[in-house]
Amino acid sequence: MRCGQKSCQASHYYNFVWSNGIKTNSLDPNQAEYIFVTANTGFHVSFLAYHDALQFRGYLSNHAIAWSQTNALWADDHAHARFHKDYALARLLWNVMSELSVMWKSTMPSTSIQKLRTIRVDDPVHEGHLRDFHRWWQTIETPHRMSQSVKEIAVDGHEKIATKCYHEAPARGGRPRKDGHVKLFYNGWFMATHPGTGVILGLFEMKDPENSDVALNLVQNLLPHYPKVDAVLYDRACSIFKKAKNTQDLKPVKFWCVDKFHAKGHCNKCKCSPSVVPAIDKRLKRVNTSISEQVFSWFRGYSSTFNSMNAKHQRFYVLAYSRRHNHLQKLDDMQHLNPWSARKSTLKRAGVLQKPASRKYKCRVKKQAVLKRPAQK
Repeated sequence: MRCGQKSCQASHYYNFVWSNGIKTNSLDPNQAEYIFVTANTGFHVSFLAYHDALQFRGYLSNHAIAWSQTNALWADDHAHARFHKDYALARLLWNVMSELSVMWKSTMPSTSIQKLRTIRVDDPVHEGHLRDFHRWWQTIETPHRMSQSVKEIAVDGHEKIATKCYHEAPARGGRPRKDGHVKLFYNGWFMATHPGTGVILGLFEMKDPENSDVALNLVQNLLPHYPKVDAVLYDRACSIFKKAKNTQDLKPVKFWCVDKFHAKGHCNKCKCSPSVVPAIDKRLKRVNTSISEQVFSWFRGYSSTFNSMNAKHQRFYVLAYSRRHNHLQKLDDMQHLNPWSARKSTLKRAGVLQKPASRKYKCRVKKQAVLKRPAQK
């Protein structure tokens, strides 16, 4: 619908205003029943929510959704040639509206509607909004719920999911490729996790290879929000131990620990190994030291879908999925994680975990005595 004023060139649609070639959001996501990306192409919110849940739980791509729609529902696929692009944009727009509305309503409720109107339909992920969302989730929302319960932090990096380079290609460790090709991706994500609950406390995009500065900077940024933390778990803790002890902001951390799995590969004089230092072993007695690997086993499943996105979209979905993971962890809903490890951690928390008894296979043939031929004299 065109605006009635002659001086106004804006056209108003269900959920956006089109003015000067720019489409901006005009609707609160809680009041939306449909999400339109063009004047005549829209999706029902329940359709987006259902397929978004499938993509979160089953690592499905947008092309997989489009393929299933084409083969199961549509006889003429030419009429829906742009479905995967329109669906991807509508899903992204709906997720951005939903996540940012929660942030703005909690921090600035009086201006949340005005803030929502700054979201562009054709490019929903604005760089400024993305920085604000990351800062709010990492320094306000998560610490508000867990600041007094977190006493140890596990940190680790993962290269399986990495953003495409939006600046110069970073330095690479190891031997260069024979063909001289430079990988145009950054070096993945560095993550901080709470061992007791599996909640993700912080994230950092690694443009350079994983190093001591990345680990110490993330821990240093998180410590003011978690005052009871006195132990940090890191598989390379011994390489950052000296620098950490000389950093004033990291003085509250008394124990720099290697997790029990990687401790087997460290030397007998390692100052961070629970196998060598009794105080560290005692401190980690009831701590799940492998939490980083367990969370990454879920996180790396999105590599095939996230690595095909542009950098801004991937950064948003990494934050949004981490926030959704935290919400499910607090509800003790761990079905999106590895089935056995999730069930085991739930039973441990309830104190009813029983180790499976070892038993022989029923079809196993009983070993018969072998009669030896007497030696000839």
